[in-house]
Parts: sequence; C-alpha cells; structure tokens
Amino acid sequence: MKQLLAIGAIFLVCLFSWGFISGDLIDGGSPSGNIPSNINTNNNQPASHTPALVTTISGSGDLTSASFTIPTGEWQIRWSYAPENDMCIIYYAVYNQSSSLLVDMKTYSSMTNTSGTNYIYTGNGSYYITVGAANISSWTLQIYA
Repeated sequence: MKQLLAIGAIFLVCLFSWGFISGDLIDGGSPSGNIPSNINTNNNQPASHTPALVTTISGSGDLTSASFTIPTGEWQIRWSYAPENDMCIIYYAVYNQSSSLLVDMKTYSSMTNTSGTNYIYTGNGSYYITVGAANISSWTLQIYA
C-alpha cells in the first residue's frame, strides 16, 4: 500500500512540474505546445447568410438521387417524412460524386419526430444521396446552401 501511495505522489509531482515547466500553471499562462483544439467555434449552427434551395428530392420508397452541386462550404438537409405505422424507418446517405465516399448518413424511425435539419460542413462540390424507406407514405429532402 505504501508503494502505491509513493507512486501516486511521484506522479502528481511530475504532473505539476510539467505544468510549471510548460508555463500552463504560471500567471494563468496559455497552454504551450502544438496540440490542436477540437472546439467547434460555430457550435454546428448555420452560417449567417440565408441559404438558398439547391434541390428537392422526394419519394415514398428507396431512391438514388441525381447529382447536385453545392457552391458553399457548408450546407443543410431539411428532411421530413410521413410514417405509415410505428414500424417505419428511413435513412439517407450522402456521397461525394467524384470519389463515392460517404459524407453523412442519418437514420430515423420515429412516429413523432418526423422533420428536422442537419448541417454538413464538407465543402463545395458535387454530391448524390441514396434513400431507403420502409412503412413511409412520403418523404422529402430539401438541400440548401
């Protein structure tokens, strides 16, 4: 037990020493080093400009959309659907047209939460969407940029 306490004490001394050496614990200094911050400064909120409608995709079953072009760095998908019963499910997957890489994918299966907006920050380019739906009377995806 004494060895465990000694190791813990040594660890804490090393930790605080590193803080003083790096300047993090002296005079409220800012962290040193090159550790990137993963703080999202826009909090996943849309840009201050008013987005314009790029295209509308709608249906009642599975579908692969035509390609569409996004002219801005961020865009949004406003989605809605009408469920037939409590066994409904819908998903959409967004792909980059040139690489066919998956950019975004969402799945919904609610009788009450049947619309919303998702924000995508993949940049401008050409994309297409595949949709899968079961027990859905109709669905709509509106793409804004």
